[in-house]
Amino acid sequence: MTSKNISPFLLGFSGACVGALVLFADLPWWNASARRFASRPEFLVWGFFVCAQAAAWALGSVSVSRSLRDLWEARRGHRVEIVGGAIAFTVLVVVLLLISSLQGNTYPLPHHQAKAIVLTSIAYCVALGSAVGMWLIYAELDGLLPGATNARLPGRSADDRAHDDMSAVQIDRFLRLREHLRRLLAVQGVILGGGILATGALRNAILANHPSARFPQESVLVYGAFLSGLMFLVYVPTYARLLNVGRCWRDSVFPVLAPTSTGWRERYEQRTTFEELLGLHIDTASSLRAGVVILTPLAAAITGTLLGAS
Repeated sequence: MTSKNISPFLLGFSGACVGALVLFADLPWWNASARRFASRPEFLVWGFFVCAQAAAWALGSVSVSRSLRDLWEARRGHRVEIVGGAIAFTVLVVVLLLISSLQGNTYPLPHHQAKAIVLTSIAYCVALGSAVGMWLIYAELDGLLPGATNARLPGRSADDRAHDDMSAVQIDRFLRLREHLRRLLAVQGVILGGGILATGALRNAILANHPSARFPQESVLVYGAFLSGLMFLVYVPTYARLLNVGRCWRDSVFPVLAPTSTGWRERYEQRTTFEELLGLHIDTASSLRAGVVILTPLAAAITGTLLGAS
């Protein structure tokens, strides 16, 4: 096993240990009721999800931090939009937590609220970093639009400007941005989907311990739908901008020719090849992959309620 394989394992294991520490740091002071609750298999399932989440957060934080380092220069000129987006993201998360706290659920685990705040804060930081990364991609794509940099320079023809906009460096950067976007979406899907699965597992554990406890399954479904909608709002505008930039490049360098024109077939092949290079084809598989990730929180909520007690 190489160091490249050991590093992620140790990172994930460390994250899982942090999750376990948050849950069981005060174990010596638990009362008999809390110990009985912790001995139930439903609690062990929830504990497993918490530790798995913490491992995913540790691994995801590395991926997010690498993307942010590469994208950080794009913040120039877009600080207001990015800060505003971060504030709106935070407000929505706080509203969700307030709604959850007002439900009056019974938690047999000692210091549950404090532990939930710690775990939620860690997840929030990684999820917010992923969202900021997507907004940085959106901001950088502004500078890659045809004519954004050299269009106003005197003495340059339209063909000169088009080829300047389509330099190999810019194409390489576009492909890197696309990869960053996919990675950030995956991280956010794992974080939010895992959070909903853990919530469903917690609900099952509480109802198994106290069948009369108030923890409606609709609340888990609402959380899932809310978080899926949040992912949609963060991801889709950036993805749409990515496609728009690529298509503008394609139309600038390889304009459409009429089917009756000379060289039409060659131009069609050039456009098709260029679209494949930039990943502009929205095929069924690509749409399904993005849709599945965006709907991960909602799917996790449905899974949690179907497998749990009603």
